[in-house]
Amino acid sequence: MLIFVPKVTSRIEYTFGFVFTEMFHIEYEFTQNRPFFDLFKGEKFLYDDVNNSPHPQILATSFLFEHELTSFEPEVMTSNGNIKLFPTACELGFDVFSAVFYMISRYEEYFPYESDQYGRFRAINSFSYKNNLLEVPVVNIWINDLKVWLLKKYPDLVFNVPQFEALLSYDIDVAYAYKGRGFLRNTAAIFKDLISINFKNLQERLKVIIYNKEDPWDIYKKLIAQLEHYKFRSIFFFLLGPYSRHDKNLHFKNKSLKQLIRDLFKKSQVGIHPSFNSFLNLNQIAKEKKNLELITGENVTKSRQHYLKFKLPYTYNYLEECGIKEDHTMGYPEMVGFRAGICNPFYFYDLKRERATKLKIFPITLMEASFIKYQKLTPEQAIEKVTFLIKQVKDVQGMFISVWHNNTLSDSFLNKEWRKVHDFMLEEISRVTSV
Repeated sequence: MLIFVPKVTSRIEYTFGFVFTEMFHIEYEFTQNRPFFDLFKGEKFLYDDVNNSPHPQILATSFLFEHELTSFEPEVMTSNGNIKLFPTACELGFDVFSAVFYMISRYEEYFPYESDQYGRFRAINSFSYKNNLLEVPVVNIWINDLKVWLLKKYPDLVFNVPQFEALLSYDIDVAYAYKGRGFLRNTAAIFKDLISINFKNLQERLKVIIYNKEDPWDIYKKLIAQLEHYKFRSIFFFLLGPYSRHDKNLHFKNKSLKQLIRDLFKKSQVGIHPSFNSFLNLNQIAKEKKNLELITGENVTKSRQHYLKFKLPYTYNYLEECGIKEDHTMGYPEMVGFRAGICNPFYFYDLKRERATKLKIFPITLMEASFIKYQKLTPEQAIEKVTFLIKQVKDVQGMFISVWHNNTLSDSFLNKEWRKVHDFMLEEISRVTSV
């Protein structure tokens, strides 16, 4: 594919590379030589802002030719029931490349915003939420529009597009409810149970500590058996930061925790879950990553920030500098859906430095805490939402990525119904995969 552009910028290289290399697997070249382009006999199109060509063309806005950050909201149009950004007077109807870049670069998150109580960018402030797009993988839809347009021009083009797949991820904020704690933490916890007259909790705690009863949050063998049954890919993210108000896992040198990590490492993938205040602390991320590497004996390349707390571009730059290759934080804690408008991995683009990075972003589709803590859904309502989101991802042949926590999957009275939601999700993924 030959593509004429009047100027090749970093944004253009990144966006066309994502669309044609990552999503289409089609080889392409840029040219700024118009006579050469006009004489070329193969598949080709123009991407510029002059609408006077007899050749296939996508009329460009100025967005991808810029080198600065300017706060704005793109113009929106509705066509055939679908919302599109950057409308232009060309056959496709909009500047698809600018639309894709605006969403996956997270352009809007580089400007001052009203944060939540933890300093996070809020879903309700996002362009997608304001335009009812949060639960729609619009970038995938736009890229498919481009594919259809290209096939009309060149029916012999061969696209090797990604296929639907699932990635089941689990955040281990606290590995066990009672197991593995030292004398001081156990004593303090017992005293707290007594003060709060929580005798049921006290009884369960003492059974685990004294009589070696199975810890209620020790769901790992059963979960691994399920994942192996379905042959699903999975990742467990471990919080190994220092104990604090928001970081309460066992110490990374704790024997029970180390054994758990090593056992799971044999069966699944393992990543680091950098602690609450690490998102702007390069040294802390590096230290916690090193803690996990000391346990597994392998280089750690996968990460998800605790509380889904990150700030662009700083957190992602720190992760890349620490040697992280994949980040799995791109999602909103309070709402499910597609924060970057897409359900396929993409490489992070640093708008401050105007450069593509080697850090691959794996966008979250849903997190169970969004249902339980923020949206206050019933398990039955959550099942409806899970079904809807799986269908959304399946329809565009994307990657469905879920986030669950081990304590939610316990067999306690409170969590039994949520375990059923999780198990339904596995079964539904399996069903649509086989269709």
